[in-house]
Amino acid sequence: DDITRVQIWRYYRAGLSESLREISKSLPGAVSGDEVHRARLLKALHGLRSASLMVGLDRAPSLADHLRQAPTDQIIPGMTALLQAVRDSLPSLEAALMQSKSASVATGQQAGCVQVR
Repeated sequence: DDITRVQIWRYYRAGLSESLREISKSLPGAVSGDEVHRARLLKALHGLRSASLMVGLDRAPSLADHLRQAPTDQIIPGMTALLQAVRDSLPSLEAALMQSKSASVATGQQAGCVQVR
């Protein structure tokens, strides 16, 4: 229902914000080779991946998986691609989650199923 859609959107945005804050804090150290910061970065990427999978995103979780295994010199290019994928998906995701139940029924969409690239 509409309340659930709003809750999912808020939960995703909160999880995304938390993951992005942690990525921002840990990224400089991870790039410089600090293992503690790398571990924090990996944890934040896991959180971003999980939240993105929960709402039906496919490109961001895949990029996060690749980034978690990337060598240090590939972190920045991988992070750029990941952040762009998240940014690109937000308008479509918000539109899909915020559409009214009646609009879903009128267009023949199955309620509760969202997949965004």
